Amino acid sequence: MGIDDESHIRNYELQQKIFSMFKDILSGYSDYNLIILFLKIAKNYLRFEYECTTSKRKEVIFCRVPLIYNKGSEAYRTILWEQLLNIYDIDLYKIFVDEILKGYYVHRDCSDDIVMKVDKPHLEQLLIKMNHENFQNILIIDKLNTAFIDRGNQLEGVDKFINNNIYLLYKTLKRDYREIEDEAKKKRQDNIKRYINNYSLEDYSIMFQQMKIISENINSDYEL
Repeated sequence: MGIDDESHIRNYELQQKIFSMFKDILSGYSDYNLIILFLKIAKNYLRFEYECTTSKRKEVIFCRVPLIYNKGSEAYRTILWEQLLNIYDIDLYKIFVDEILKGYYVHRDCSDDIVMKVDKPHLEQLLIKMNHENFQNILIIDKLNTAFIDRGNQLEGVDKFINNNIYLLYKTLKRDYREIEDEAKKKRQDNIKRYINNYSLEDYSIMFQQMKIISENINSDYEL
């Protein structure tokens, strides 16, 4: 059921068929193993490019195949997102759906922005379900929204995340890798000075607690 360079010609019929079957057998969402299997499959098939191999005589050729939008790709992605929305209501599986959202990545040179437009309403419905006080969720939303902003778009419903005090502190401390290092460092210093302007001892105490939460939750992708 892998995607190759001819899948779009076949209108992604195999993917549509397989995921429609999952839609039927997931009814009730009571089978743990089946749900975990679906989540692993969904993570793979919500990507924007795929690896495939072709053989030519004695050679094996590895190639990357971009996801090409058509009604078939829209149909199978819609099925996946709808099931993820239902599964996210079950606390046991939230962390697995979060991992899928963390892996949502669009190449900057990707030309088929319409796929993101298909995903957008489903992602916005997930935002409604997410806890905006949870810093891990804040990081996920920041990454998702940045991906859309980079493509000239923006997710609706992010205000409750980006107006959170800990998010504002995180963005103040975070380095922008797209800027020149010295300029980025000076900009961060200026941002921090403005951020702590007129701070009281109590404000500093709260800020240090928030910084502890940030440092415990960031990974190597983030530099403070």
